[in-house]
Order: sequence, then C-alpha cells, then structure tokens
Amino acid sequence: MRKVWQIGMAGFIFMAVLLMIVLPGCSERRAASALFRVDRTMEVVRVTMESHDGEYLVLFQDDHNRWMVNDHIPANMRLVRDLLSTLTRMEVRRPVSLEKRDIIAKQLHDEGVRVEVFVASYWIRLPGDINLLPRQRSVLSFMVGYETEGGQGTFMKSSSESTPYEVHLPGVEGGISSVFSPLEHLWRSPVVLALPPGMLQSVTTRFPGKDGDSFTLQKRGDSDFLLTDYFGSPVPRENVDSMRIRRYVWAFDHLYYQRLIPGSAAHPPEDLYADDPFIEMAVADTEGSDTFLSFYKRLPPADGTLLSDRRDYDPNRFYLRVNGGDYALAQYHVFQPVMRGLSWFCIKHQE
Repeated sequence: MRKVWQIGMAGFIFMAVLLMIVLPGCSERRAASALFRVDRTMEVVRVTMESHDGEYLVLFQDDHNRWMVNDHIPANMRLVRDLLSTLTRMEVRRPVSLEKRDIIAKQLHDEGVRVEVFVASYWIRLPGDINLLPRQRSVLSFMVGYETEGGQGTFMKSSSESTPYEVHLPGVEGGISSVFSPLEHLWRSPVVLALPPGMLQSVTTRFPGKDGDSFTLQKRGDSDFLLTDYFGSPVPRENVDSMRIRRYVWAFDHLYYQRLIPGSAAHPPEDLYADDPFIEMAVADTEGSDTFLSFYKRLPPADGTLLSDRRDYDPNRFYLRVNGGDYALAQYHVFQPVMRGLSWFCIKHQE
C-alpha cells in the first residue's frame, strides 16, 4: 500500500513539474503570437506593405466594401482572403536563438518587408453600441523576412520588440513570407470585366483593316440593343439574330486574363506578332465606366521547333492590354465569345 502511495505521489510531482515547465512556455508563445495576429473580432480594413527596395503596396476596402490595390485597382479576392486568414491564425513557434538573434534582426531591418495592419474603429464609443466618427486604427506593425531552415516557418519581428521569432501557420507546411509580397501585379484581380447583362451599355469593336467586321452594339432598353455597322448604319432588326445578341451580352459577365507581365507597357513582349492589335474594343457600362481592350497575336517559336514540342509556347493564348496598361497573357477560349465580327450576329438567309 505504501509503495502504491509513493508511486502515485511521484507521478503527481512529475506532472506538477511538467506543468510548471510547459504552461509558462505556452503562455509566452501566446503573448508573442499576439504581436503578429489580429483578434478575430476586429475587422481588417487596410494593410500596407513596404519592401527594403521601395516597393509599396496598399490593400484597402473602399466605400462599397470592395478590396482594392493602390490606385483603386480591384484586388484578387482569393489572395485577400488568404491574407486575412493568415493574419488571424499566425502563431509563434519559438524565439530566434540567442546566437542568431542579432543577425536575423539585422536581416529583417535591411531586407524585410514592413507590414502594418489597420482595423475599423471609432474616435467616440458610447454606451448602447453608439459609435461616432469612424477611423482606421493601426493594430499591428511587423517585419517579415526569409523562411527558416527547413521551410517550416518565417522569420518575423514586431516593430515594438527587439526579439525576432519563427512564425508559422498551424496545419500548413512551409513558410508564409509569400503572403506578404508588396508587388502590385501579384495582388491585382485578373478579372477584366464582370458585367451582368443589365449593366452593359455599349460595345464598339474594330477589326483593323476589316471594316466589314466592325460594329457597335448599343443598349436601347432593358433587353433591347441596336446593332450598327462600321459606318453607323443600323442593321435591320429582321436580319439580327436576337439569341446571338443575348449570348454575346452575357459573355461580358466573366472575362479574365491568365498572367500580367509587369513592365511590359514600356517593354513589349518579344513574341508580339505585330505592334498593332488585331481587335480593338471599347466597352461602356451603365454606371459610366469605360474599358478599352486591345488584342494582340503572338509569334510562333522562331527556332523552327514544332508547337507540340514547345511546352513554353501555348498557341491558345494571346496578349491582351486593358486601358493601355501592361500586356497580359489571356486564353482564346475565355475571350472567344466576345471576339465576334458583325456577320456573326446576322441571320443567314437561304438563297
């Protein structure tokens, strides 16, 4: 009996010592995690990122609660959701060891990305959930650096602390530095147009050198459109296929590119078929916004290899410019429904 009591007491003492060691460590990690993590009850409305070489990015919610990038460019919502999720789930794995602490801190200062997070708040809060004078309040400011050895975390340091930490996302393999990139083109939405049929006001399409294919489609009523040729002459209604008009209008609901090529507005891609586009399109919506699209063909490989042997060249893609900006790779099958000539809308009468 005495032996059983001794074993039980030894087990109790062991567990007590273990808890004394583990609990403070867990508490310290939770406190450190709060340096990089946003409380889930807060609404993040703005995030800024700045790299050591001057790249500066602002992600923010506009007055319509839409996430935008820098100068009111629509943001890629998949990436925004990943960022917001990361900001609420990050945890500190451990502080950087003493022998590496100064080295990592200097790397973060010299080469890291500075991130600042703002949440919705108010200058005045009164009882009864009465809030006055809305504002944006900074709740986090930290530096993001390289991945740790083994790639299981990322070196980060709070702007208010001198100690850098290894930070990770529980349940996710790899580091999280890629989530905090200040490069604008990575955050831009690839969606070119997302106009429900009721929002399309007009489309003017020009085929350079092919005036007979050019046309303008102008909204006249809720579901009524006027089709005119290159010279502005209306196409008789009895010659217009109304079902094809409807299909065409619906095609502007979801048009997107594959990949933007940064800096290509100043230095166009080398494999352009011609400097001039083969289609030019002006799209106006009912809210008064205009979008100008230019379509460019690509040259086939110049080294004589077969297209089937060139995995780096896809004949199903072309170059697209939106509002005269950088070139983007886009897929024909996405834009084919709107790359139509005038004759496509006309009823083919049997002779």
